[in-house]
Amino acid sequence: AHPQVKRLDHSLTANTIRTSDNIYSFDQTPEMKNTFEFNPSQLRWLQEKQKLVDSEMERIERETAGNHNDWTNWNLAYGFQAKLYADAQSMKIPQSAVPNVTATWNAIRNRAGKGPVSFQDEFPVHE
Repeated sequence: AHPQVKRLDHSLTANTIRTSDNIYSFDQTPEMKNTFEFNPSQLRWLQEKQKLVDSEMERIERETAGNHNDWTNWNLAYGFQAKLYADAQSMKIPQSAVPNVTATWNAIRNRAGKGPVSFQDEFPVHE
């Protein structure tokens, strides 16, 4: 292993990688060992994309605060996640390391007291 490589253990739900200028590798879970060593450009990309996801989902949530239909935001989040996965693939970054748009969105909603995204009450049930 590279002398600057540090090992971090993350669960599959913890997609945020907190770094300084070091190179990190991580294991997904104790049951699913997947060691990956990030190079500096990959780390920068991940950090920049996490900041972008944070700011965009904050903006979207703020701009649609009066709209109680989460489907529009869900479609935006889905497209955003797909774009991140495609870009990560071109950078040779595993999907498990890519920032999770929906998890970020739910965290923002939880801080605002809204709870996670839900579609159960979006449409009335007709009998």
